[in-house]
Amino acid sequence: MTGRALAAAVLCLAVRAAPPVASQGHHIFEHPEAWRRPQSVRVADEDLLFEDRPGSGFRARSFYFTGYLNDEIHLEISLFEWRYSLFGGWGIQVVVAGGDDPPLVIEKRIPERKITIVREPFSVRFGDSLLEGRGGRHRVSLGLKEFGCDLLFESRVLPWQPGDGYARLDPERGAYIRLGVPAPLARVSGYINVAGRPRNVRGWGYADRSLIAVPINRMNSPTYAFRSFGPCDEAEAGWIVSVLSYESHREFGAVTIPVLLLVEGSRWLLTTKQMSSWPGEFVQEPDLPVAYPLRFELLAEGERIDEGEAAPGGLVRLEGAFVWTSMYHYSDVFTRIPAFFRSLVEIFFERPLIFRFLGSFQGTLTLPDGTVRELSLAGHGEYTVIR
Repeated sequence: MTGRALAAAVLCLAVRAAPPVASQGHHIFEHPEAWRRPQSVRVADEDLLFEDRPGSGFRARSFYFTGYLNDEIHLEISLFEWRYSLFGGWGIQVVVAGGDDPPLVIEKRIPERKITIVREPFSVRFGDSLLEGRGGRHRVSLGLKEFGCDLLFESRVLPWQPGDGYARLDPERGAYIRLGVPAPLARVSGYINVAGRPRNVRGWGYADRSLIAVPINRMNSPTYAFRSFGPCDEAEAGWIVSVLSYESHREFGAVTIPVLLLVEGSRWLLTTKQMSSWPGEFVQEPDLPVAYPLRFELLAEGERIDEGEAAPGGLVRLEGAFVWTSMYHYSDVFTRIPAFFRSLVEIFFERPLIFRFLGSFQGTLTLPDGTVRELSLAGHGEYTVIR
């Protein structure tokens, strides 16, 4: 039995023995001023390190960057840490999809001794790789065997967080999500190196930081994350529609936790949690354990962003769908467990299944004065379900 398989067995037994949790006391990204006037929010990178003590539950934090680059390349980079009891560690995930090449998905463990974090100015260093920045300007430099990059993310708007940055799921405040967005819409420039082939790139990007702290047998499911961007053309002002939607475990009341932001150039158009969304057109492939959606319908409304005009107010409405043209990658942690041990683990362990998509957001934006704008934005999405 491998060391990782043994760790999985112990972890599964801990999951089985975990106590029930009360379902009440929800607090979902409160503080309306941050939604109404996102340009007035002031958050520093060091405030988004999310160094909360793990307590007795599961804790995972991530430093996430994504971009839509020239030649229709979609890029995701996520540096993450997880903790549960005596277990834990760091890892990195890189996804490159679209363009003319087959998708590249890299998932690597990083020895904890190689991680160095500096609070101010913010930086995380590991081996030949570095994440650093402040004030909406960030550099991502990776020196992995299969992938390298040196990218600059320059945000067009100030860093932001939804409400007070917390979605609390229980009155004891032991189960919660934290979210901050250091780069809501960023101009991306630099180079990437895939399989020894370097190329200069430009485009649009987004970055966020998150922390999830919940009992390990009370994980959020399902979770949707979609970002769609405008054309990479230098003459374009830039667009992003970003949607995050978590559904808490039924023991917490199956609460939907949505966050939507819409930015054009250097102007906020909409930030809201007043959002209805639902998946559709599910596909069940014979070799996959669950079905996945090909569409994600969206209807969101929010107050017009108060930019100090003489007569602010009115509603902004965003309606449409993320439509996927391909499900290009599927991830199941069970595939990394030895076959002879997998059936035992499956008795105790619910694991995340992750589907990754390419496609676009197709919809309309209606402004308070009645102006309707058609949107067609290239996008990348993830659908995660616990089974």
